[in-house]
Amino acid sequence: MENIDHQNIEHGEHKAILEAISDLATHIDQRFTQVDQRFVGIDQRFVGIDQRFDKLETEMHRRFDQLEADIANIYQDLERIRMRLDEIAKRTQEDADALAQEVVTLRKRVDTLESQLRQLQVSAKLA
Repeated sequence: MENIDHQNIEHGEHKAILEAISDLATHIDQRFTQVDQRFVGIDQRFVGIDQRFDKLETEMHRRFDQLEADIANIYQDLERIRMRLDEIAKRTQEDADALAQEVVTLRKRVDTLESQLRQLQVSAKLA
């Protein structure tokens, strides 16, 4: 009988050990499940961050494209202004040249009239 009790005790201890191992395995499995759930949450947050970065990148590209177009328009406007200023400068120079020629012509006419006036004055004194 003593032999049977010893086997029952060993069998009971063995069973208790197996139950303890099973409980430990269940507990470890639950811990891994919790860790997995945390990673799922982290992954979802990364997906959200990726979507926000994608949206930000798209918006930045749109704005940079608009800035490039605005800068191109400004350069075109500046080029038109330069061309217009060059035209004005050319016309101003042409006008100045024409005016200078007119002044020279008028001076010659004044000189001629003064000369004629002097001759008339001399003729008037002699007469």
